Amino acid sequence: MILKHLHLEYFKQYGQLDVSFREGLVGIVGRNGAGKSSLFEAVLLCLFGRTTSDKEFYKTSWAPAKSPTILELTFELGLTSYRVRREFRGKAMQHHAFLYNARDELQASGATPVGEAIAQLVGLDKDAFTRSVFSGQKELGILSNTKGEERKRMVRRMVGLDKLDKIQQLLREDRNSKKREIQGQQALLWSKEEQKALKDQIKEQKGSIQKSQQNTDRLQKDYQAKNAEYLDWKKSFDLLNQRYKQFNELQKELVKWEKALESLQNRQKELTKELAQLQEAQKEHKRLQPIAHSYREQKTRWAALEKNRLAHERSKQIDIQRQSLAEQVQEKQQQIDASEKLLTDGKQLAKTIQEAEAKLSQQQQQLQQAEAQAATLQQQIGGVRARIQERQQQLQQIESLGKDAHCPTCLQPLIHSYDQTLQRLQSDIQAYEQKELNKWQAEEADSKKTIGQQQQQLKDQQQQLSEHKSQREVLREQYRRSQQLVQEVAQLKQKDEALDKEWKDLQSLPFDPAEFRQLSESIAKLEGDFLQFTKLDKQVERLADVQVHLQANKERMATGEAGIVEKTKALEELSFSLPQFEQTKARMDQLEDNKELAREAVRQEQEQLSRLQQQLTGLRRDMAHQERIREEIGANQEAFQELELLDGLFSNFKNKMLIRIRPMIKETAGGLFEQITKGRYEGIEVDDNFEFHIFENGTAYPIQRFSGGEIDLANLCLRIGISKAIAELSGSQVAMNFLAFDEIFGSQDDERRFEILLALDLLKEQYRQIYIISHIDTIKEHFPNILQIQRSSDGSRAEWQ
Repeated sequence: MILKHLHLEYFKQYGQLDVSFREGLVGIVGRNGAGKSSLFEAVLLCLFGRTTSDKEFYKTSWAPAKSPTILELTFELGLTSYRVRREFRGKAMQHHAFLYNARDELQASGATPVGEAIAQLVGLDKDAFTRSVFSGQKELGILSNTKGEERKRMVRRMVGLDKLDKIQQLLREDRNSKKREIQGQQALLWSKEEQKALKDQIKEQKGSIQKSQQNTDRLQKDYQAKNAEYLDWKKSFDLLNQRYKQFNELQKELVKWEKALESLQNRQKELTKELAQLQEAQKEHKRLQPIAHSYREQKTRWAALEKNRLAHERSKQIDIQRQSLAEQVQEKQQQIDASEKLLTDGKQLAKTIQEAEAKLSQQQQQLQQAEAQAATLQQQIGGVRARIQERQQQLQQIESLGKDAHCPTCLQPLIHSYDQTLQRLQSDIQAYEQKELNKWQAEEADSKKTIGQQQQQLKDQQQQLSEHKSQREVLREQYRRSQQLVQEVAQLKQKDEALDKEWKDLQSLPFDPAEFRQLSESIAKLEGDFLQFTKLDKQVERLADVQVHLQANKERMATGEAGIVEKTKALEELSFSLPQFEQTKARMDQLEDNKELAREAVRQEQEQLSRLQQQLTGLRRDMAHQERIREEIGANQEAFQELELLDGLFSNFKNKMLIRIRPMIKETAGGLFEQITKGRYEGIEVDDNFEFHIFENGTAYPIQRFSGGEIDLANLCLRIGISKAIAELSGSQVAMNFLAFDEIFGSQDDERRFEILLALDLLKEQYRQIYIISHIDTIKEHFPNILQIQRSSDGSRAEWQ
């Protein structure tokens, strides 16, 4: 197998990754946690659809919620190229898988079918492929560090014999289970005496069933005779019972008619009484009719006067409102007149503010000029002080050298010029301090004083300008208020005009208070009689209805009396005798009881017969169960013997496999070790217990005798020998073009790492791709190809160097 290209989207540390694999010896380097091992975890996931990690940890933690995790691997087997794509979607990370050939034709789809197809192409399942191709962290040293039985078990696990051990263990568990099952079944078998007693019991049970069947037939005949007698009598009774139902029905209808007639008679009395009351109300209603007519006429006249009275009251309210509006207009007009004088003051204030702003700008310019002049003076003073400091440093230097020293500038002795030089430097310092420095400091003091005065003037000018602007805002607010008053006056005048129009309209409605008062008193006197009249209206209206009800009720009473006569005559014509009916019913009940007793006797005997038959069935079932136990014991004994045979076959097969594996490992590892050490060591010996020895000068020595470097090389050769043996045992050669080692340099020093790298370089003739994962940067220079893995804010990256 040759890896060609890997594409990842949101897988573990990788957001987006595309890497094309190279052939030869390749180093995959990067810091811990960068994602080196995740590359080959992605390869295994693409090929076989599963890794040691749960799929909930596949997706990058910072990936968008709806983005799927996608892995795609292109690889070659022989001369054929394949591409496998796996996607994990949704919260449940639902698995989708597709396998394509070189022509991009779909070969398989679905997680399990794709894994099975690749395993068939490669010739190895995931475990065998991993053990033969990949060497994980710390796996090389573990070969030589383990001893005895533990090393033997480790090699068995590496070549896959541990699976056979588990299968054989399951076989032995099944064999022992069969043995226990046979023993348990044998314990359930009956003795010969028990079997004979069971047969006798079955014979006796058959006789009891025969007797019970005869009793059942006899009781059944008795029941049929009594049931026939009951049915004959029932026919006569049914006819009599029909007349009894008719008698009851006529009796009920007669009672119903009598109750209805009684109710109608009571209703007739109530209606007659109500009619007398309504006739009296009709007389009173007729007496009050003229009074009600007078009341309605006066009420109509009063409503017209009430309308004029309300108009008169509204006219008075309008007079009061108009007077109030006039006062408001006068008050607001006075405020408007007072505000007109503010316009003249505002124009003068605006001119004053303009002049103050111009003066303030001029004052600011003068202050800036004074500050610039002060800055120049400070520079002058700084220059003088620098020259003074320079002279003082020179003076201190010469004094520290002494007269016998040489001048640091001209290199001449200072004996003759020492005093003159000191005097000249001191004079320069005094001149700078007394003349130039004092001069510039005096000018600086005057400048600071001028700046202070100008700053105070500027502050006063700013305060005065602020006061003028505040006054201007006050005037503006008063002007805005004046404009608002003008609008309010206009609105008040419009309101006054509307009230004046309404007042004029109201003056056309006359109103006489005396007439209104006299009419109100008259209405009050008539109101009681009018209310009594309206109350009697409804009673007078009901008088005609009551008369109609009385006539209708009288007719219904006549119908009721005719119905009672009819039902009484029908009862007489029916000629039904209740004592005769009860006597016949008593005989019928006695015959029915006799019939039911006979039926119960039949039922009880049938239950007894059913119990006897069930007991016989149970006895026969026990007999059949014993036969089945004997048959099952025979079948289980055959299965036990087969499991015994399989256990022996598995033991022989595993022994033969170990015998075959040991020479394979010895030949491959020994030849490679001799080639790597250039003949210094003749090979590696692997004994029956998988103890490892190194041949030196024809003698086999334990591997622990040699230095760490030789042990590491031997472990590498043994690991490759075991990988090749696994591939050959699996019948696959396609996987042998590729090897991968994960962090095998962690415990080695630089010299041992270099020896292992030289050994791996020799393997390039046998393996087209050898990938080494390491976090150690110092080994980069030994690899012809470097794949650098680096972490970043948007996920890890892989770059060829």
